[in-house]
Amino acid sequence: MLKKVPFELFNLSRLLTVPGKLLCLCLLNLCLLSMASTVIAEVDESEDKAAEEVNKVFKRFGGFLSKVAPKADESEQQEQTKKPAAFNPLGAIFGQQKPTEQNTDETEPPAIAPEEIMRRMLAGESVDKIFTEEALVQACIKQNADTAARASGEIIDSDLPQVDCSGIDKNLLDPSNRASGRNVSYAGYSKKFMDTKILLAEGDAEQAYQRQMTSLEVKKKKKKKKKKKKSSEPENAAQPEEINYRAPNFLFALEQGVIALDAERRMDAIEFFAEAEYLLDVRQDQGVVKGLFGKVGASTGKLLGFGESGAYRGEAFERILMLNYKSIAYMLDGDRRAYNVTRRAITWQNDEKKVFDQQIAEINSKIEQEESKRSKDNDEMEAGEKQAEQEPTATKQVANEQDASNTKDSSDTNAEDEKEEVAAVDNQGFDSENLLLTIQQQYQASKDKALQIPNAFVNPFGFYMAGIVQEFDSYEDNSLRDNARISYVKALALKPDSEVIELAIEQIKKRPPKNKRLVQIVLADGFAPEKKVLRFDYAIAGTTVAVKLPIYEQDNSLVDRVEVQNSDGKMLTQLHQIADIDAIALRHEYDSLPKQHLNLIFTIIRSVYENKAFEKAGLFGKALKFGRESITNPDMRSWMTLPKQILAGRMYLDKDESDLMLVVYDKAGDILSQQQIVLNVDNHNFIYARTIDSNLTITNSDQLWALLR
Repeated sequence: MLKKVPFELFNLSRLLTVPGKLLCLCLLNLCLLSMASTVIAEVDESEDKAAEEVNKVFKRFGGFLSKVAPKADESEQQEQTKKPAAFNPLGAIFGQQKPTEQNTDETEPPAIAPEEIMRRMLAGESVDKIFTEEALVQACIKQNADTAARASGEIIDSDLPQVDCSGIDKNLLDPSNRASGRNVSYAGYSKKFMDTKILLAEGDAEQAYQRQMTSLEVKKKKKKKKKKKKSSEPENAAQPEEINYRAPNFLFALEQGVIALDAERRMDAIEFFAEAEYLLDVRQDQGVVKGLFGKVGASTGKLLGFGESGAYRGEAFERILMLNYKSIAYMLDGDRRAYNVTRRAITWQNDEKKVFDQQIAEINSKIEQEESKRSKDNDEMEAGEKQAEQEPTATKQVANEQDASNTKDSSDTNAEDEKEEVAAVDNQGFDSENLLLTIQQQYQASKDKALQIPNAFVNPFGFYMAGIVQEFDSYEDNSLRDNARISYVKALALKPDSEVIELAIEQIKKRPPKNKRLVQIVLADGFAPEKKVLRFDYAIAGTTVAVKLPIYEQDNSLVDRVEVQNSDGKMLTQLHQIADIDAIALRHEYDSLPKQHLNLIFTIIRSVYENKAFEKAGLFGKALKFGRESITNPDMRSWMTLPKQILAGRMYLDKDESDLMLVVYDKAGDILSQQQIVLNVDNHNFIYARTIDSNLTITNSDQLWALLR
């Protein structure tokens, strides 16, 4: 039934005035998106199949709009029919097709700027011809990249003939110039969360905590109100009791867990991190696309540009840090279960790396399959063109006249439109390697920081925390000191330049000093990189596609060093880095570029179809295009309360030492903040601190299980 609606709207549009046509266009857009959702539900949520089906729907979308939009003059249509079949230069370059006489007579220069493409399209010039020139530019870009790689000593296995690129503007041969209008801004979740983040930056963690909880209560009330309206039962009817989870989803639990720690709500922090782990493993998040996409999962929405549809399970490094933070919360509560959690973090980190590496390998394989498929489609299309050229011209004209006079079924018309769209896109010279170069260029600013670590799974905090727990245990059983040493050694293997881990290994080799207390300090500094939306225009196939990608940008911190001083102002130790979360996040982003590459291939193909359809609809199409671009974004969700780095320090103190001073300095050597640490005089101490520029909070642990000796 749903499939018939677009055809009825098409027929209705013929009878309407211009405003009516606009309304039909809007309704067509909604119907086609809904059709896409239905199709995806039938393919078992397979992303590669989903992409094919969605593309088919949007191909038909172009056909519908071309009928609703004003038609070209008959003379213009006849001129188009006289033009020869499109020549694919990549086929000729790679020995798959020979140019026809009509093609070789072309005198237009091969180089063409995106603005010139649009001007010539508006002038009615053949889109296929513009695609041909685009293909030649893409071939030259690939040739130059291979030449540069050979010059650097890299072995390039290619027997492709050389292409004459002398007539092409050099600016077009720079892949980074394919992208223009670069802009980075907040959007989606990252934009909505900024008010809470500002409160944390101002040192008001308690207000941030209350704000989050108030926002949650408001959402719950609205949800209950909607349920009550939909319910057919009377208001006083007994309602089934629901389990009252404090966190509605995994990401809320993560954010609120950190905020609770900063607000010195250790028990709340434990509850939220415990619930986050539970939600990750058991409970299904309710964040599926609603409305048009109410019956399908997240993959449909993401393919159509709605990145925040579906449940958020966190990035791999975030899931590991969740357990790291949960172990901190347990330590502050004096609970030895911190060890069980940190061992779980170590296991997860190893498992997550294996899964991530496997996913990237599968994605690279999918990209190769997509390239192979497109190459095969081009070959088949070229064979069809050759066969068509061999038919007598008179026969073609008679067939065209008969077709024009016959009344066709709507589905037949759409099938022909679909073939035309496929031919145009296959001739566009789409080269995924050059697309990858363009993507890499956009992330160049963070590359150096990302490459400071070998991969995103070198977080040493799990092993370091295991060492802390085992070292406290060794006060009960001295044989466990060697276990602590092993944990510290493994942590150092992941962070070879950490002075505090080196100090821990040196001290653990010796017996603990008598009449001394062990004080372990962990400090979280600043904020992890913010996820923003990167937008740029990508010139491809005679049109400009608006590309949106998620991108991490580092959050600056004024903190340069942190010292622990005694009551006389003498420095006892300096805190040193044990986990560089900036580098971990950026490395994860860098290693995930193949994912962005694959997603962007589908996005660009879909957008080319859409843009061509919008262009056929004239002014109304431009309005629809603007509306679509304004409401679609990639997934902007990330754990925004994470620190940029975790520092640590350790020291032995006399039993009569009752307090310390934590002092934070900026790069100029000026004091940003300082605060007294009140020690537990009857026990060892584990201290957690958070510094955000000039704001500092400190939380000491409750009674630890390890006894003084």
